[in-house]
Amino acid sequence: MRDPDPAAALIEASGCRVHQEEGLGCDERSLPDGTEIPPQVQQQIQQAQQQIQQITEAQQAKTQEQQVTEQQLTQMKSDALLQQTKAQAAMDK
Repeated sequence: MRDPDPAAALIEASGCRVHQEEGLGCDERSLPDGTEIPPQVQQQIQQAQQQIQQITEAQQAKTQEQQVTEQQLTQMKSDALLQQTKAQAAMDK
């Protein structure tokens, strides 16, 4: 399942519906009834889209960081287990 498109979600939330059978969509600067979206609102939408992009990128970076940390912990656990096995073998001799 793919992540929803933030821009599409904003357009849908604005009440704009895409008419798939007709291949029609909404103009980014107007509502479905043809009313023009004020420039301030357009700017707010752009800012929200940028914030969504920044949050998405930060989440991806955090996920990668967590994966690296998990790999390091797994390696440390393996190293500790190996050390323990070697110490046990030395004591058994």
